[in-house]
Amino acid sequence: MRALSWDLHTVNFNVLLARKITTTFGSAFASSFLLTSNWFDELLQHFQLVKPFVKIGWPKTAAGAWCTSYRFRHMSGTHILPCIFGCQQCDDRLDHYVECPVLWSFVANYFGAEEDTSLHSRLCLVSPSDLKLRRLALAHYIYGQVSSDPDCLHFLNSHIASPGLHNTWREIHGIALGSSRAGYHLMW
Repeated sequence: MRALSWDLHTVNFNVLLARKITTTFGSAFASSFLLTSNWFDELLQHFQLVKPFVKIGWPKTAAGAWCTSYRFRHMSGTHILPCIFGCQQCDDRLDHYVECPVLWSFVANYFGAEEDTSLHSRLCLVSPSDLKLRRLALAHYIYGQVSSDPDCLHFLNSHIASPGLHNTWREIHGIALGSSRAGYHLMW
């Protein structure tokens, strides 16, 4: 068990995080900001204020661990889907979902509008807060529920096969709304 519990203060966590964010979101994003020296301590203080369910949304996002079709594109039989919320010209990719206006509108229904919608802010890389952690956890939850819902996958595949013949987005948005309602109660 000791092998799994290492002290994050004994390593330069900012350097490790910058490497992972570069891999997940690209070098342009990673080089566009500098973490303050006390950033991680500040984030840990906010982690103390939220449930474990909320905490998991942050590392899964920072590590690029959302189960998108883009992430699994090299597996046999996997093709990259479009944005599951209906954004035109956008793929099923994490870097889109952290900015997806449709997904974040479901989050805003419960938490209100954000002052700063930048990726830096949503990832709590600047001014971390328990509210931002809850927002990110809800976005992660909604995406996970919708992307694995058999009805949503059916609607999405129908749309891919015959664009415009089905009321795909209204159906999927209805499922996302239900997921956001259920997920919101998990945040507290």
